[in-house]
Amino acid sequence: MVAWVNTYLRRRLPDPLLGNLVMILASLTAYLLAELIEASGVLGSS
Repeated sequence: MVAWVNTYLRRRLPDPLLGNLVMILASLTAYLLAELIEASGVLGSS
């Protein structure tokens, strides 16, 4: 859900700086939502 909203917003923002801000806020939002439901807040990447 967070990824979908992130993609939706980034496609509609003309300013790359705002797109970067949305990316940062999306990862923070995903972390906080995981903490809220007491799931793992750690997002792994390879």
